[in-house]
Amino acid sequence: MELVSACLAGVACRYNGACRTDRALAARAASGDLLPVCPELLGGLSLPRPPSEIRGGAGAEVLDGKARVVSRDGADLTAAFLKGAQAVLDLARSVAARDAFLAARSPSCGVGEVHDGGFSGGLIPGDGVAAALLARNGIHLVAVGKPKTAATGLFAPTQPGLRLARKSDAADLARLAAQLGYPSEAEALAPRLAMYSADQGKAIIVAEEDGRVVGWASLELVELLISERHVEISALVVDEERRNRGIGGRILAEAQAWAESRGARLLRVRSNVVRQGAHRFYEAQGFARTKESYTFEKPVGRGESQR
Repeated sequence: MELVSACLAGVACRYNGACRTDRALAARAASGDLLPVCPELLGGLSLPRPPSEIRGGAGAEVLDGKARVVSRDGADLTAAFLKGAQAVLDLARSVAARDAFLAARSPSCGVGEVHDGGFSGGLIPGDGVAAALLARNGIHLVAVGKPKTAATGLFAPTQPGLRLARKSDAADLARLAAQLGYPSEAEALAPRLAMYSADQGKAIIVAEEDGRVVGWASLELVELLISERHVEISALVVDEERRNRGIGGRILAEAQAWAESRGARLLRVRSNVVRQGAHRFYEAQGFARTKESYTFEKPVGRGESQR
């Protein structure tokens, strides 16, 4: 038996309560061929929890006492990460594991590169804390789900069944937009879809099952004078026939990966006050409600009423 990051096996244990399921690895875990582990939960951290990064090096430096793991709000979580890493190593020894399939860029499980501790999307060479400890004890590490970096200007979704939207998706996007309460025609969406595809600061991530688009989210990188660089989820919808199956959570996890690839420090979504179900969903995914506000509109140009 080998090890696998629990989030890759379909366990919703990432810091934001989401998962990054790899279908092949999840199937192997379900058959008993892989042992799912989450170093951060084994270390006693909560779910959900603030995002964490290694400051002062990578996992090896944490093991040597030269670096520490901190949360975005400044809490020192080094002891919990070390405890979780040791627990994973103990489990690996108990099943005589030789390989570990680990989630990319995680401060616990990252292989080859991790975030640099600045919570700005920057990366440095090195492994996460648990990954480094496993490697020191002769266990072969395999990175799973590494997204493209912002420097390349590209992004490839890492989860099976998720991808960036294509021109041919216009009709499906329109169909699902109507379910969200925005009646749309494919002909009207097509030029907007082309605009998103051409702009590296915008993206539409779609979920596909059996060759059919069953959900999508539109993302926009926002940089304002009065707020930090962040990504706005301008719309998210899952086909009403496929809801409550984890599709929305998977899309959100991929949206977060896209945001990280663009150096964003925050993922933001707005939801109508009457959508109570949506509010519960976002809160379950680790989003915090910050404020309530009104939206005002005024026609301009020829659309403005004459007085």
